[in-house]
Amino acid sequence: MLVLETTQNPDIRKNDIQNIKILLRRDRHEIPSVVADASDNIKEQIRHRISGIIGADSFALEQVYALGDKKYLGVNGKVDIIHLGLINRDRISQIDSDYELVNISIQNNEIKIGGDVYKYRTNEKIAYAVEYSFETNASDIDTDKTLVEILCAWKHLRNRVEYTDTILKFMPNEFTLETTRQVYEIISGRHVDKSNFHKKIIKYCTEIPNKTTCRGHRPGKIYTYNAKTGDSWL
Repeated sequence: MLVLETTQNPDIRKNDIQNIKILLRRDRHEIPSVVADASDNIKEQIRHRISGIIGADSFALEQVYALGDKKYLGVNGKVDIIHLGLINRDRISQIDSDYELVNISIQNNEIKIGGDVYKYRTNEKIAYAVEYSFETNASDIDTDKTLVEILCAWKHLRNRVEYTDTILKFMPNEFTLETTRQVYEIISGRHVDKSNFHKKIIKYCTEIPNKTTCRGHRPGKIYTYNAKTGDSWL
């Protein structure tokens, strides 16, 4: 579960600060999990679990990957189906006391979670199709498994923000195009041209008439998300 949180910048000439956080257990920094009943809808079981933790149901949820690497079978002996959840912090009412939101950053083969920093590398295997796997320098297999699951979800997210409206699933009810661009750059790990990026996403946005931001020298227009089923960025 990844959460976008905005911190207001005390310098009104600068953009507000966007942080991506991940939902983890307090005691051992594990991502939320469900022992799913295969006789029922697994995605709905996961949604119910997350809703109980964050007190909200208005989040995007998508299946990402099935992790069945043999080296992890000793952890629980089962295949893990990884799902990615996205939400804005404003939509979360209350977080279960067993969980917390922790800053996360994944750049330059380094994954930072709170105060912990890990190295990782991506292995590419080309057979009938291109397959990817991750190796980390975690000292124990439980942490390694958690990091690999997070990396799988993050890679999926990076791919999705390139050709879908996924980035807007992070946004609050009202947002600016500049905020969206900032979040895109955090996730993609690269800078983009403002004008071209805005042209790319404007079709998913509806301007709120007569409403602008009051921060900075040049107020920005305010938008709401306008989903287009089946549409894409490219």
